[in-house]
This record gives sequence, C-alpha cells and structure tokens, in this order.
Amino acid sequence: MGIVINTEFHELFATPLWILKPELPEGAYEWALNIEQSYESEKVSNRGGYQSPRLPMNDMPYKDHLLGQLDFFPEFHYDNYWVNINRKGDYNLKHTHPLSDFAVVWNITHNRNKLVIQNPLNHSRHKNNDEKELNIKAGHITVFPSDVPHYVEPHDLDIPRISVAFNITTTD
Repeated sequence: MGIVINTEFHELFATPLWILKPELPEGAYEWALNIEQSYESEKVSNRGGYQSPRLPMNDMPYKDHLLGQLDFFPEFHYDNYWVNINRKGDYNLKHTHPLSDFAVVWNITHNRNKLVIQNPLNHSRHKNNDEKELNIKAGHITVFPSDVPHYVEPHDLDIPRISVAFNITTTD
C-alpha cells in the first residue's frame, strides 16, 4: 500500500438527527391511553399494537409543548399526529414518512433502544455501519429527515411503550 499525499477528507450529506430532552408533561401517559380507547386502531407500519388514525394537531392538548421545542427550526407546516402503543411482542416495520421534510417522534415512555434508524445510503454503502439503535427517554423528542428508513423492534415488557408521531414540512 502506498503513501497518501495531499489528501482532503470531506463528509458530505450527513444525516441530521436531533434529540430534544424536555420533561414529560403531567397527564401525557393517561391522555395517550385514552386516545387508544377513543379511536379504532389503524394498520400502517404497526404489527400488533395500536396506531391511532391521523388526528388534528390543533386539537392536541400538548401541541404548544411539542411545537415550542421545535422553535429552532425554520418556519414549518404541520397538520396531524398519531399515537403508537406497543405491548409485549408488538413492533413497527421499516418505513419512511413521504411528502414531508422531517419526522418527529415524542416518546411518552422510554423506548429501551427499540427505535432503529437506518443509514439512508445503506443501499449503496452497505459495508458502512448501517443502523443505529436510539435509546430515547420518556418526554424526549426525536427529529430526523422523513426519508430516513426507521423501524421499531418488538417490545419486550409487560407495560406499554407509547409514542406520538407527526411530520413537519419546512416552508422556506
């Protein structure tokens, strides 16, 4: 192997990921379980478990709390949210969130390393570290580009794992 001379390294197109760490507001856990009792589950990426229909963000009691955490973003548009509740053995298939710029996941409970983000360049760069398990605590908010493949591994506890998700689209 030869000596490399006069070489520059640049990391292009890195994938941004934000983990915001506010406290979980009082009553959020009970509110999410009430959503499950109020609306029939849809089947989207979930296998087992509960996924609410898309609900209007303007009717969500924690809207100001969530959107206030995102005030560092450029101006953005949002429209609806959904609640995910996984019980033992439930999981979500790998998916993306088309027609938006960023996916937002608010953890109502600890996720115990079950949210897995996949390298969006995995197809062409399959020998790189291609997945990262994220250990997100209750109350914390994860934001990442909506085209990044992600999934949730099977839940392994007897208590539910709960999150709320929504998409944002920047208006700039």
